[in-house]
Amino acid sequence: MIARTSPSNHAPSSTHLALAAACGAGVLWGSGALVVSVLVERHGFSSESVSFWRFLIGAVVLVAVFGRSLSWRRIRPLIGTVLVAGVAMAGYVLLWFLASSAWERRCQR
Repeated sequence: MIARTSPSNHAPSSTHLALAAACGAGVLWGSGALVVSVLVERHGFSSESVSFWRFLIGAVVLVAVFGRSLSWRRIRPLIGTVLVAGVAMAGYVLLWFLASSAWERRCQR
């Protein structure tokens, strides 16, 4: 008879880690507008500065975490595409924050 071990005795599978990462990303994404609203209203930050620092810190963290395992030679020909995608995403988030701030000001009237 072969003894089987339950999945709970092993390290979490990549599926569980992926699900946890997706849920965490959803929570962080969903709470982003609330955090920006608090930073703008209570601490005097602008939506532009919050968006800039969010993407700068995010880029540094991503490079620190995944940069060593990347094959930079394979990515080098795509660096223009990567930069355009990053600017497009930063622009999207900036416009979202600006629209959220404008909508909130309009609703407070």
